[in-house]
Amino acid sequence: MEEDAQRKKRKRDDEKDEKLGTEWPETELSTFFESIGGTKAKDVNLQVTIDTSEVLPPDLSGKERADGLAMFIDEVMQVHWS
Repeated sequence: MEEDAQRKKRKRDDEKDEKLGTEWPETELSTFFESIGGTKAKDVNLQVTIDTSEVLPPDLSGKERADGLAMFIDEVMQVHWS
């Protein structure tokens, strides 16, 4: 069981390292909203880095910034977050 737990931990760590090494293209917030605004897709999968300094104070925590961005996305896409 210990070997199995260690193997799973190594796999999680490798996946985490892989995600951290990924460089996503940067986009402006307005361009991001244009991309998602007209979509009627049920699932949207975008991997970009968004500069939110125009609309969110830079001194917020990561979670607060994510929550603020989710609120803006909700307004544009008229979606409900659960």
